[in-house]
Amino acid sequence: MRIRIDEIPRKGLSVEFTDDEELLAQALAATSLPPGVQIDPRLTGRFTIARRKGELFFEAAIDAAMRLQCSRCLTEFRQPERVDIDLVVRQRTSPEQDMNAEFVDSEAEAFFIDGDVIDPGEIILQELLLNVPMKPLCKEDCPGLCPTCGRPKGSPQCTCSEERRVDPRWAALERLKEKITP
Repeated sequence: MRIRIDEIPRKGLSVEFTDDEELLAQALAATSLPPGVQIDPRLTGRFTIARRKGELFFEAAIDAAMRLQCSRCLTEFRQPERVDIDLVVRQRTSPEQDMNAEFVDSEAEAFFIDGDVIDPGEIILQELLLNVPMKPLCKEDCPGLCPTCGRPKGSPQCTCSEERRVDPRWAALERLKEKITP
């Protein structure tokens, strides 16, 4: 969905959607997602584009879902995400003017567009990507992978004993510790 700026009514434009796949379709096709991240294109929520004092404001409340890869056990998991967006939308004019505008408006978040068309899907996708955790975890206490067999610890596939394992590189220190400890 692309919206021309000159077609936005003075009172603004408000759009509600449920399980809409078209909103993110173009933005997802044009964006390379980080490894281990998939964004479900079906979104639920609403967005409003309003004109106030000669500026465009984009406000949205979006419910989405992401498929992430756990950074400890490497399993994929689904993470629901609620994103609230409140941005000023500005047309990109020249790099120098953009830099000055960013410094002047350091308090407000701005989204710059080229031309006179707003793609709400692009704005929403960028905000969703900002919410991807740096180290996604399938659960807070994820034990990770077994260092012996490489399968998730505690899973039925991991039959390794739970006795204390010593990395062979540290075996000499372990023997020294046993000699010293009474």
